[in-house]
Amino acid sequence: MINDNISRPSQGNSQPIGKHPRDVPSELEIIMQDFERRNLELEKKIEQMK
Repeated sequence: MINDNISRPSQGNSQPIGKHPRDVPSELEIIMQDFERRNLELEKKIEQMK
């Protein structure tokens, strides 16, 4: 069975991996930035409680 939900580059306009612009963050990068921001906020709150 083939899963049609998996995105594959089309044969016509596929670009080599690593050629896409770096100014467009991936979903993982966005999640990591959000996590780091929240983690920093929590660290500040913990310091204030000491």
